[in-house]
Amino acid sequence: MGIFGFLKIALGTANIMRERQALAAELAALPMAAFIPRWIALRSSAAGLGRPQVRPPATQLQLVTARARLGLTLPAELQDFLRVTDGITWVGSFNEQPIASADVLAFGSATSLAASVRAHWESEGRETEDPMGLQVFNESLVEIMADAHDKLLPFSDLDDFLVLQPLHEGQAVAMIARPHKYYPAGTVLRIEGNGATRHGTLRAWLASDATLLASPESLKAAR
Repeated sequence: MGIFGFLKIALGTANIMRERQALAAELAALPMAAFIPRWIALRSSAAGLGRPQVRPPATQLQLVTARARLGLTLPAELQDFLRVTDGITWVGSFNEQPIASADVLAFGSATSLAASVRAHWESEGRETEDPMGLQVFNESLVEIMADAHDKLLPFSDLDDFLVLQPLHEGQAVAMIARPHKYYPAGTVLRIEGNGATRHGTLRAWLASDATLLASPESLKAAR
């Protein structure tokens, strides 16, 4: 295959990714009550993966208890999510981790997130001169392809984030619950190995995940 063939494939892939990102942005703009059913339909179409199963909505008592236990008011969008479904479990998958319910939400310090991510970083045989921390990328395809990063996030900062999905095989999802020196409260980080993708909101993360994994047929139907 010549260079023009490779360019054609690359441009086609980039166009597909842009279409998926555009759909993800449309989904993320929906109110949470309308967003969750659309997200479930898309995510359920992912071949070979588990099917999301919603729990009943969290009660006001659960939200109040979580606030008292954590010592903070949950970010507004996380409260909206929990009022629609008190977390997500998966049917037919042993690898996908549940999205935390109000009763088990915890900071990274309680789940050893910082220590675990750092241990994974060290197990990769990193050179001693490598910067120690997570490279945080914007969810924008252009920035990722350009190998640009926003910040180097110290591992210790992860202990101040709420864990939405526990660490499993080098992957986890955490939410910034309090204003951070780099990012506003409500920002979601999808951690993969030695890096993390930053999403502005909980819905932005879920929508990006669903549109990336959904079948082409489901994507067409969702447009």
